Amino acid sequence: MAELRPSLNDQKDKIWDIPTVTKVKAFLWRASSEALPVVDLLKIRGMKGDSRCQICGEEGESINHVLFTCTVARQIWALSRFPSPMGGFDAFSVYSNLSYLFNMGKSRILPQQIKRLFPWILWRIWKNRNFFPFEARAFHPLETQQKIEDDAKKLSMAQIVDNERE
Repeated sequence: MAELRPSLNDQKDKIWDIPTVTKVKAFLWRASSEALPVVDLLKIRGMKGDSRCQICGEEGESINHVLFTCTVARQIWALSRFPSPMGGFDAFSVYSNLSYLFNMGKSRILPQQIKRLFPWILWRIWKNRNFFPFEARAFHPLETQQKIEDDAKKLSMAQIVDNERE
C-alpha cells in the first residue's frame, strides 16, 4: 500500500513567490521535490557508498537531516535570528519544516530582514554540505551565519536599486 502523503503542489508554488534569487528558488524546489543528491536518495537509486551524513557522520543522510537536524544545521539555525518551531524542527518531515518556514516568511510579526533569511540559511547549509566532501573544507557555523547575513543584505540592496530604477 502506498504511503499517504500531502500534496506538495501548493508548497512548491509558494517557492516561486519567495523574494530571493532564482538559483535559491530552484534549490528549494528540488529540496521539496526530494531531488537533492543525498545519501539516502542515492541508495534508493542503486548507488553504493557510505551511508552516513557527509558532515556529522550520523547514520542516514536525508534532505531533512542535512537542512534541519544535522548537528551543524542545528547550530546554524540556532545562531540565526530566524525563529525555530516550538520543540524544534520535525525530525522526519522536510515538508513540515518547509511549511513552517514558508508560514513564518509570511508572518506580519517578524521584521522583513529576519523573514528574508530562511532561504539563505537553507542555501548555505547545503553549500557547506557540498564543500566538505568535494573540497575537503567546512565552514564554521559562525562564519556561515555571517555569509547568510551578507547574502540576504546583498539581495536586499539589489532590490532597492531595482526599485529606484523603476
